[in-house]
Amino acid sequence: MALSNILFILAVLALMPRTPALNMMLASDMAYNTIIQPVSLQIVVAVVSYIWVRSALRAIARADRAEEIAQLQRREAELLRLEAERTRQLDMGSEHLLQVLVRAANGDRTARANLPPDNLLWRVGNGLNLLLTRLRRASQTEYEMQQLREANAQLTQRAYETKMASQQPVRTSPLYPNQAGGSGINKERV
Repeated sequence: MALSNILFILAVLALMPRTPALNMMLASDMAYNTIIQPVSLQIVVAVVSYIWVRSALRAIARADRAEEIAQLQRREAELLRLEAERTRQLDMGSEHLLQVLVRAANGDRTARANLPPDNLLWRVGNGLNLLLTRLRRASQTEYEMQQLREANAQLTQRAYETKMASQQPVRTSPLYPNQAGGSGINKERV
């Protein structure tokens, strides 16, 4: 812009009609000052404008960077808060699950994991509850099978005793060889 203004000033002085006063000034020792002053003014204004705009652009870039840094710091603080919350949830959830496992290992068949659905270990807690339910059912089935085995053993023992009692040697009576018990009375007649 300054270069175009300088060229315009030189073109006006060279190509436009001049007054006698301007011709006299250009012919004198002041001609140099007459041309240099407007040209130097354009150069100074261009340099100052350049410095001013450059400084403003740097300030804008610095402000943009500061805003980005502040936004990144907010995002990092939020991520750190979320990470701390996750760590707290994991610590509390793992401690709760450990307590449930210890209770179950000590024979408490009613032990259950009670984690809220927003907890990171909620699915693990549900899986543990399913496992404990299946173990309780298997234990109950095993107990019932043991009861059935004992009842079966008792019934087998009674059946064996009954069989052994019915197979005892029968005494025959000398009077009635076909009759058992030796009473001598024919049981068919009685």
